[in-house]
Amino acid sequence: MNNLVTGGTGFLGSHVVEALLARGEEVRALVRLSSETAHLERLGVELAHGELGDAQSLRRAVGGVDRIYHCAALAADWGSWKAFREANVDGVSYLLDAAVETGVTRFIHVSTTDVYGHPNRPVDETAPFRSRGWPYGDTKIESERLVWACHARHGLPVTVVRPVNIYGPRSTSFVVEIAELLRSGSMVHIGRGRNSAGLTYVTNVVDLMLLAADSEHSIGEAYNAGDGSDVTWRQYVDRLAEILGVPSPRLVIPYRLAYLLGW
Repeated sequence: MNNLVTGGTGFLGSHVVEALLARGEEVRALVRLSSETAHLERLGVELAHGELGDAQSLRRAVGGVDRIYHCAALAADWGSWKAFREANVDGVSYLLDAAVETGVTRFIHVSTTDVYGHPNRPVDETAPFRSRGWPYGDTKIESERLVWACHARHGLPVTVVRPVNIYGPRSTSFVVEIAELLRSGSMVHIGRGRNSAGLTYVTNVVDLMLLAADSEHSIGEAYNAGDGSDVTWRQYVDRLAEILGVPSPRLVIPYRLAYLLGW
């Protein structure tokens, strides 16, 4: 099986690459010219240089592959709407076009539970999309709509995976960044710490993606990816502080105030 992994130098994508190689499959990774590719090179992965905003480079990358695992995205708290749309909307559109043109047999699209708009209760995959006015979640909604439209119009075999907050080795957002804040004494707790952190371990998400790619029953389906854990943010942050050997955060900001400051 020949596979293309976008975002192969990133957190989730690099774990997908490793899992596919462990299965004895061929892997090509879409990487930018500026990306650090030493890890992929050591693994013997074929590199396809390109950008999500460059349709021609995506066509070249897709040529000859059976399956696409689309992990690449602009996932950040800050940035311009233009940058988010170029990566998360235009890039998906170009990749879908290339997949249809070349007859890709499976397209695994990594979305996010942010498409539900951060409701205050757990929801399943039937919950409606909810735009909240910030670029990451809203552009991921747009990209999903493109995926479903392509599936309906062209019959592209797609599966959408919507992870919650992914953590694990090589995680920046939920490990490295929090660790740096803890070491500097800048980390705070939000609210009473009773809310679930909504965590999932990276290899659990990878396992779901591979199972979905192997199953005909997953075509046209979306799956939330979470560990079902009740670990709260307070528990997670305090445990990370314990591992690092630094004090737990002492400052607690009320949820409502934090929400307003976030906006």
